[in-house]
Amino acid sequence: MSHQVFKNPRQEKRIINQRVIIASSLVLCLIIVLLIRLAYLQILKHHYYSDLAKDNRVEILPISPVRGLIYDRHGVLLARNIPVFSLEITPSAVDNLKKNR
Repeated sequence: MSHQVFKNPRQEKRIINQRVIIASSLVLCLIIVLLIRLAYLQILKHHYYSDLAKDNRVEILPISPVRGLIYDRHGVLLARNIPVFSLEITPSAVDNLKKNR
């Protein structure tokens, strides 16, 4: 491996310094863009995303499994399907709950 000797060390140092400044400026600009976007989302769009989060609560909807009839080896019915219905009202989801009673 041969050793490379710089022909003009001052010029090489100046080029390296320019590249460091350009790279640093680019990183700084990207950080500023990210901070502006963060401020936009958290300050200006706070109410919009807060409403979306409230509407995006976990809502568990039970789905009853469809099963067939279960017989033993002698043909005696062991288990059958009995439809069961239940109604659940979430008071915070109904606007005028007292009016409808």
